Amino acid sequence: EYRLCQEHKSRFSNICAELVSIGIPETINHGDFHDGNVLVKNGHITFFDWGDADITHPFISLRTFFVSIEMSLELDDYEFTPEMEVLLDIYLNSFKEFASKKELRKAFALSKPVASLITTLKWRESIARMTEPMRAEHDWIVPEVLREFLYRMNEIKEI
Repeated sequence: EYRLCQEHKSRFSNICAELVSIGIPETINHGDFHDGNVLVKNGHITFFDWGDADITHPFISLRTFFVSIEMSLELDDYEFTPEMEVLLDIYLNSFKEFASKKELRKAFALSKPVASLITTLKWRESIARMTEPMRAEHDWIVPEVLREFLYRMNEIKEI
């Protein structure tokens, strides 16, 4: 898989450039945005566990959000339900001042392999700092998310 990733190097660079060219500004990314890191109490919402936060393209955070839904609902890998489409449209709507709906959809598609690769690198770094038996428990994640990266790269046909 490493060899396959290397073959995508130039294309990945083009995808990143195309994503940036759409003109959506970078923002804070929670880095681990899922239902387990959100507390709702008495009408107040608190987001916690900001240990993976960074500044990046705002669509990068959607990967973890949708993967957590996929896992919670026990969906097939990369399954995107009509309800998830509705949530995506709500999220994308907040960026309509920067791009058309079509461009926002394109940016979301372009962000998928970027988010997968970022996730791979973050997990690799985290696992490298772990001691046994934690490392052995989590070492499957890097190759799995790398396979996701390859899948996401193959979804993008135009670039």
